[in-house]
Amino acid sequence: MLLLEPDSQLVTELAPSPNHYDGYYERKSPWVVLHTMETPENSTVARNIATGWFSRTEAQASAHYVVGDTEIFQCVNEGDYAWAAMPTGNAHGIHIEMAGRASQSRNEWFDDYSRALLELVAALTADICARHGIPVRILTDAQLAAGEKGITSHAAISRVFRESDHTDPGYGFPYDYFIERVQAHRNGTANIANGAPPAPAPQQSAPAQSAGPTPLPDGVWYNARGWFTADRRLEVSADTEVDSPSMGYYSAGSGFNYDGYVANNGYVWLSYVSWYGPRRYIAVGPNDGRTDTTWGTGF
Repeated sequence: MLLLEPDSQLVTELAPSPNHYDGYYERKSPWVVLHTMETPENSTVARNIATGWFSRTEAQASAHYVVGDTEIFQCVNEGDYAWAAMPTGNAHGIHIEMAGRASQSRNEWFDDYSRALLELVAALTADICARHGIPVRILTDAQLAAGEKGITSHAAISRVFRESDHTDPGYGFPYDYFIERVQAHRNGTANIANGAPPAPAPQQSAPAQSAGPTPLPDGVWYNARGWFTADRRLEVSADTEVDSPSMGYYSAGSGFNYDGYVANNGYVWLSYVSWYGPRRYIAVGPNDGRTDTTWGTGF
């Protein structure tokens, strides 16, 4: 048995579990495995699971980490093998239990509690990936079966290796949002959010009278590269429709690289391809042909 000490500086408390197989300090895992605890979301559930359940031999289960909305408990040394996802998953994964249920919808994963939890889990996952040499990507079933490195779930391990029937963290889990938050933490740009729950369309400033500049024609794509810094919260969209659900936001003072822009529905939209693959659009001001009405700098 390895001495349980925090493997990550993000750990808020140790909660040793006897339920694991002994490993060795230098062990490197190829997978970060996501789970849900199948519990309600509340401020004490992570502590209750970590200290009140995984600490008991009769539980016959454990995870390396248990995460709520404000705390990260470490129960098993990363060098040891937690009892979390049957033989194959246990042998190859660093396991993270999240408060919540596999039945949660995507929208439910974006309530205030879950947003805070996802941010902690993303930061922890980025830290684990850095220390274990794991690329920040969600593995396909084929990649998982081939033993490639990456981030996966209890559900995927069940599908691929057929050693259990678990489906957590569920079909509604926002993998696109989560992987972008992991990448942001990995890159040191965690104040930038490339995914979020539905939110209002971009709010336009008080109309400014055009001094003569000509607005851009709708729907024409312009190639351009640069860095835009927002001066207010700007919503991220999957398209240029003002009533589309927000996929995230940039807060005032944060910024992003863009590779082009397009005008539509009264706005100019800067655009980039997100790390996870989908193209994103951000309305950065009214389509009035002016630069002094833009909601930030860099365009």
